[in-house]
Amino acid sequence: MKTTIENAPVEDGRTIEPKAMEQIRIRAVAAVLRGHSPETVIDILGFSRSCICAWLDRYRAGGWEALRSPPLTGRSPHLGDCGKAWLKKTVLGSTPKEWGYLSALWTRAILVELVRERFEVEVSETTLGRYLHELGLSPQVPRWQASEQDPEEVRSFLEEKFPRIVGLARKIGAEIYFVDETGCRSSEHSGRTWGPVGETPVVESTGQRFGLQAISAISPEGKLRFKVIEHTMTSAEVIEFLAALLQDSQRPLIVLVDRHRMHFSARLREFAHPYRDRLKIYGLPRYSPECNPDEGVWVELKTHGLGRRSIQNKSDFKSNIYQTLWSLQKKTEKILSFFLRTPACVSLFATLVMSGYL
Repeated sequence: MKTTIENAPVEDGRTIEPKAMEQIRIRAVAAVLRGHSPETVIDILGFSRSCICAWLDRYRAGGWEALRSPPLTGRSPHLGDCGKAWLKKTVLGSTPKEWGYLSALWTRAILVELVRERFEVEVSETTLGRYLHELGLSPQVPRWQASEQDPEEVRSFLEEKFPRIVGLARKIGAEIYFVDETGCRSSEHSGRTWGPVGETPVVESTGQRFGLQAISAISPEGKLRFKVIEHTMTSAEVIEFLAALLQDSQRPLIVLVDRHRMHFSARLREFAHPYRDRLKIYGLPRYSPECNPDEGVWVELKTHGLGRRSIQNKSDFKSNIYQTLWSLQKKTEKILSFFLRTPACVSLFATLVMSGYL
C-alpha cells in the first residue's frame, strides 16, 4: 500500500551544509541508477522535482565528481597580519619622502602603490582605508615641526630648565608669562559655510591687501595681555610691551620668548638691566613653537576670528582684531586650554601644577 504525506515541506538546499548536500546528491543519483523512479527518490528526500533532473544532468556531464560541492574559497584578505603590521609600522615610522615620493603626507593612493610593490597584491583605496582604520589609524591634520629643531634641547628645557624657572618664580613670587608675536593679513580666510551641493558659496570681502602686527602674553593663571601694532615689529615694540607688563604687575615677571634676535638684542638687554630684580627673560627651545602656549592666541585670532569674518577695509580689519582679543581676554578657561594644545604645553602645565606654582 502506498503511503503519502500531505503538504510536506519542500527542503531548501541552501540551508544544508555543503558536505551534507553533496552526499544527498550522490545518493539520490545512485538510487535512480539502481532502478528507482526519479520522482519517488526526490519525493522521499523532500526536494522539488526539478532538482533530480539537474543532478542527473550533472552526473551525465561529469560523473560523480560533478556532484561534489565546490571548495569554499571565499574572498581571502589581501594582507595578513604581517602585512598589516608592516603597513602600520610604515605609516607611523616613516614618511613618503623616504620611499621616493615628493609628498610628506601619507595618502591612501601612495600606500596602495607600496602594498602593490611589496606584496604584489592589488587593493583599492577603500580597502586600504579600511585596513588603516582597523589598525587604529585615522586621517588627521599634522603638526608641522621644523627639521632644524634639536630634540635634546626640547627635552632638556621641559625636564630640566623649565622646572628650575618655575622654582625661581615661586622663590621670588614672580608671575610667569609666555610671549609671542604675529602678523595678520586681510587675505587670510578659514572655516566653512553651507550652500547647494556642487556650488561653492561666495562670501564678499575686501580685495585690498594689508596687514597688522600683534604681540601678546598669557599666564598660567589665564591672563592675556596684547598690543596691536601698525608698523614693523622690532625690539622697540617688544620693550614697550614689556614695560607695560611691568607697570601693570605688582610682582616680578618671568617672561619666556622664542629665540628671535629682537628678544635678545642689545637694546632690549639695556632696557631690562635696571629691572633685573623684577624682570627675567628666558628663551624657549629653538624652532619649537609647540613649546609656547601663547601660539594658541594666534590660532584663535586667525582661524576662529578674523578668518571667518568679512573684512571691508583696514579700519574694519583692526577693529575685528581688537574685538576678538578683547573677547578672548574674558575667557579664562579658553586661555588655560592653550596650555593643553600640544604635548609640550601639557608638560609645561604639569610642571607648574606639580611644583605648587598653581
